[in-house]
This record gives sequence, C-alpha cells and structure tokens, in this order.
Amino acid sequence: MHTYWNFLKKVDKFQDRVLTISHRYWEFTKKGVSAPFTSIDTIDWVVIIPTLKSGEFVLVEQFRPVVESVTIEFPGGGINNNEPPIDAAIRELEEETSLRAEEIREIGILRPNPAIMSNTCYVYHAKNCTFSGSYNFDQFEDINVKTYSKEMLERMIISGEINHSIVVASYALYKLI
Repeated sequence: MHTYWNFLKKVDKFQDRVLTISHRYWEFTKKGVSAPFTSIDTIDWVVIIPTLKSGEFVLVEQFRPVVESVTIEFPGGGINNNEPPIDAAIRELEEETSLRAEEIREIGILRPNPAIMSNTCYVYHAKNCTFSGSYNFDQFEDINVKTYSKEMLERMIISGEINHSIVVASYALYKLI
C-alpha cells in the first residue's frame, strides 16, 4: 500500500507557539495523481489516568477557550524537547494534580487524528497515587482537581459530560488492559 505513495515536498504555511500547519505534497503513483495534504504538527503529548488507593480516579476540570467551556479530563500535557514520555507523565501528573504515584506505566499510544495531525499521545496509568500538595500550573492553567468513582466516571462518559476524545480513548485503553 505504502509503495504507491511518493513524498514530494513539505511547505510550512503557518506557525505559532503551539503548532505548525504545513502542506505535505504526495504523489499517488497507483493513479498518477498528486496533491497537498494539510498537516497539523504539534509536540507529542502524555495523558495520565491516576487512580488512588481507594480505586477512585482523579480528573481535572479546566476552562478551554477554544470551545468556550469547562472540560473534565485526565491530567496531561506536552512533552518537552528530548524529554522521555514517562518523565513528562510524572511531571504533568504532579504539576496539574499534586499527585505522586507508587507505580506508573504506559498502557498505550494514540494518534489523535492521523488524517491531519502528526503527533503521538502516550497514555499512562498512575497507580496508588497520593496527594503531595505541590501544584505547578502553566501560565494559562486554572485547574480544579476532582475524584470520581469508576461508576460515576463511566456515567459521565456515557452521558457526554466527559466528551474529550483523548480522555474517552484513553479510558478505553485502560479498560482493555
């Protein structure tokens, strides 16, 4: 399948502090056609599913200006340059929730939208977490940390109260391990 695709060039169209939008020109030799494919290039991310010793899940509420509403999410964020994903997961977990985990392990890798996005999202489960009391929010973060039972979390997903696709996909990975 891949043998019919011939990469021609990449042209950046827009860049800001979060992403680069580019056109990647490809030729589809099987049909003799070529076209630009729009690509949104961002840094890779981590998402962490924290559970307490009680079995409760810890999620964060935060206002998302793009959708103009408060979302309920698992903690997570961008991976810094040359930072191993596991280190980013540990850092983001503590920064956003003040949690430290007895054990943290990768449970899967997601491609948020491979039709137009080039990044990877690493999903971790942080087990037996305890609150350390030390937050370190980013410049534009104002986060409320909340705990939920498994039943409540699943009701919120089913009802659409939690509708962040990465959160739902991450929870699906968690349920499958």
